[in-house]
Amino acid sequence: MIEPPPEVKAGIARVQRAFAHLDWIAPLPAHFLHVTLGAEPPELDGPFEIDYRRVNCFHEAVIVEAHAPLAGLSHVSIGYVREAHDAEALRSVLVPLRDESFGRSTVTELVHVRIPVGRTTLFRPWTVLERI
Repeated sequence: MIEPPPEVKAGIARVQRAFAHLDWIAPLPAHFLHVTLGAEPPELDGPFEIDYRRVNCFHEAVIVEAHAPLAGLSHVSIGYVREAHDAEALRSVLVPLRDESFGRSTVTELVHVRIPVGRTTLFRPWTVLERI
């Protein structure tokens, strides 16, 4: 995983405040914001840039896109859908923010973690396996 820098997290917090009135979307806490890389850490030739831009969503999550020259890199989840709901209220909040830019950063470290994935365990602390 890659942890976004503080200025990116601050921009994400602005988006989370915009949908805070929608109780069916659970915003992720700042310490949990990350870019997922997949089950195995990739091979790297050195530092690389990530551009955090564009608010988007999946059926189950609100995201900020993460653009980088690394296969499998795609987004930071910033809120999860708690229950089925008409999406129009969320759409009206996100459309004006769609083309926002949240910053660019140079990644110098990847953190390989074990995340306890499960409905009751997902937000428990991760186990750091290695830093690359």
